[in-house]
Amino acid sequence: MINKGFLYGIGLGIAVCVIYPKIKDKLKPVSIKMLENVFLIGNTSKGFICEVIAEAQKIREEKYENIIKKNTSADLGARKE
Repeated sequence: MINKGFLYGIGLGIAVCVIYPKIKDKLKPVSIKMLENVFLIGNTSKGFICEVIAEAQKIREEKYENIIKKNTSADLGARKE
């Protein structure tokens, strides 16, 4: 006994073989536009991530500068005594 899914797959395959050549020319511009949008989203995301990384590094450097200043001033105070 032949499975229904197999028959549906055969029918869909035949339908695609008949329909695809007719709509191929219409699908290409749509596909190109979709890829352009994907690249745009990728570039936008990359720019955002770079900004976040730069801000995080700036905050980290400020924290370490404050720690170094604090330790340096504590060392100078301990040496004076």
